[in-house]
This record gives sequence, structure tokens and C-alpha cells, in this order.
Amino acid sequence: MKKCYACGNTKPFTEYYRDKSRPDGVSSRCKECDKKKRKAFYEKNGRTERTKNREWKKQNAERHSEINNRWSRNNRWYASELHRKRSKNDQLYRIKRALRCSVNRAFFYTTDKKRKKSEDVLGCSWDEARLHIESKFEPGMSWDNHGEWHIDHIIPLATAKTAEDAERLSHISNLQPLWAKDNMKKGAKIDYRPD
Repeated sequence: MKKCYACGNTKPFTEYYRDKSRPDGVSSRCKECDKKKRKAFYEKNGRTERTKNREWKKQNAERHSEINNRWSRNNRWYASELHRKRSKNDQLYRIKRALRCSVNRAFFYTTDKKRKKSEDVLGCSWDEARLHIESKFEPGMSWDNHGEWHIDHIIPLATAKTAEDAERLSHISNLQPLWAKDNMKKGAKIDYRPD
């Protein structure tokens, strides 16, 4: 048990955030008081803090990239575990990831970077994209067995030469669900007919 510095209530250690710099290993304010303080600070300074952060990132682009890359390397297991858990429980999140991956893959074939959000490249909302893909499901396909089937580009991405081509080929009208084995056989062919 520990007495909170802010509210004066005595609470168990689980009600405090960890703080290795303190002798007892937890912060001096309980989680509830800490949240209130952070919220008040954000309401007062949020816009200026965001502006400062944005400016720092612009001025220190290499340093910011280095920090992000180092964190990603050291915490790859954490990020993948979060994605795995959320994908398992949140169907729309799983669909968004599959479609974003599909859009991002299009720009792999060009030297240009993606300039728009994936939703804008698709040309519709996430729900509309989900309904479009579902409307083309073959018997036995569902979002639960995604992996046994792929999101296929009717006109292959390999034909893209510029970012404009990649955007055009990533539009929802060029996407269809296709069984994985058929998608592998299709490769970069345009006029492929499954057996």
C-alpha cells in the first residue's frame, strides 16, 4: 500500500504506474490522479505540444527515423503481438490490414512513394471495401480463413511503372478474392483462368 501524493488516499501498488527511478518502484501519484493531470495538461498545451513535436520531427528527420527504427528493432515482438491479438478479435482491423498491405505492395514496384492514405487510394470507405470483397467471395471463403485466399489484383501490380499506375491498379474495382493456389499460379498474368 502507498499514499498518493496528489489525492492523499492510500491505495495498493497496482493502482500506481511503475517508475524505476523511485525507491519503491512506483510513481508518487496514483493512476487516477496521473490521468487527471495529463488530461489537464493536454487540454491546456495539447496544440502547442503537437506543433513543437511536428517541428522537431521536421528539423531532426534523420534522428527521428533512427529512434523509430531502433524502437522497432528492439520491440518487434511487442508490435507483432499487438497486431496478432487485435487481428484475432477485431474483424474490421484484420480487413484494413489486408487491404493496406495490398495497397502498399503496389508501390513496391515503382520508385515513387505512396502520397495518399490507403482508404483514398482504394476509392471507398473500409466498410465499402469489405462489402465489395465479400460480394466476390467464392463458396468457402470468409474473413476467418483469409490466408487460404488472397486479395488479388485483376490487372497485376507488376505492370505498374509510376505511382499513378500503382494508384489506379490499387483501386477497389481492380481487387478480387482469389484462392491462394490460383493466385500463385496466376503470378503477373492478366488473362489467367483458374482450372
